[in-house]
Amino acid sequence: KKDNSYWHGKGKKYDMLPLYKYCKTHTFKEFVNDLSTKKIKLSDQIHLIPQTDFLKARDGEIYTKLVRFKYLEEDLSNILQIGVSLPKINQSLYGFNINKHYDSDMKQKIYQLYKDDFSLFDKLNNLENGNLLTETFQNKETYHFIHIPKNGGSSMVNILKNSSIPITYIGHNYLNINENEIIILRDPIDRFIS
Repeated sequence: KKDNSYWHGKGKKYDMLPLYKYCKTHTFKEFVNDLSTKKIKLSDQIHLIPQTDFLKARDGEIYTKLVRFKYLEEDLSNILQIGVSLPKINQSLYGFNINKHYDSDMKQKIYQLYKDDFSLFDKLNNLENGNLLTETFQNKETYHFIHIPKNGGSSMVNILKNSSIPITYIGHNYLNINENEIIILRDPIDRFIS
């Protein structure tokens, strides 16, 4: 029997099979409505948990370097202080028109579910170099990439395998890592669609 569960760094086990079965029998609009009315709990599905839930420490603050998925090359160059050139991998072949799939009611429900993600994403995009933190890494030879589900982690694994960028892929198990972390922040709508 295949194990459909998924481990997250915070130690909770997730079973993806019920959501997969649900999606085969419900429309996208029903899915958004069921999330909004809490028939489906965000906290029960690893890929639906807001990004900010992964990023915030117990005191509610963020102590990691954030890179924007859309500006990955630029943001990594700024943080690492080296020229980073990345291949384009794992890209969708089709453009996605949000207005074709979301009506205004659905957009509002998604915004309410992920309002902290939208706020952080907007704040990050409005900064000059895309970096919220002014801290510098203590050891410039060691960087750790923490993978939030649906945030470009598979792409990052492939990039790191084929490059000399000085970043170690940690994945989802990050309980003991507490310095020099880099995490991709993704547009909340793009992440939700993914």
